[in-house]
Amino acid sequence: MRGPFALSFRKAGRTVILGKVVWVGDSWVFGVPYRTRRLSTPSLPLAALEFLERAGVTHWVVRLDSVGRAYALPLSQVRSVGAVRDGEIYVPLRRFAPCPYPDWSYVTEVVEVRPCE
Repeated sequence: MRGPFALSFRKAGRTVILGKVVWVGDSWVFGVPYRTRRLSTPSLPLAALEFLERAGVTHWVVRLDSVGRAYALPLSQVRSVGAVRDGEIYVPLRRFAPCPYPDWSYVTEVVEVRPCE
């Protein structure tokens, strides 16, 4: 896979950055930083999940920057612990396991994921 890059998606008439695909440790992960927003249930468009699965990404990592903590979930488990609504999969943060706080690279390339047909 070519990386690192940010992943974007067109949602509610605008393009949003969902997170970034970066090399952490010994694998590609999908990283989503949260600065100040409270978070209990991260979500991901199904089209983005499918893209990440095809790309060989191994984990979804949520980084809570305001408290210096991070949580990871193997991408292979997302479908079994998440709930699908309106084209997105929602996974309670409690399903993610604490992990070392990752330092990931700044990215400039953006890859757009298109909605599932």
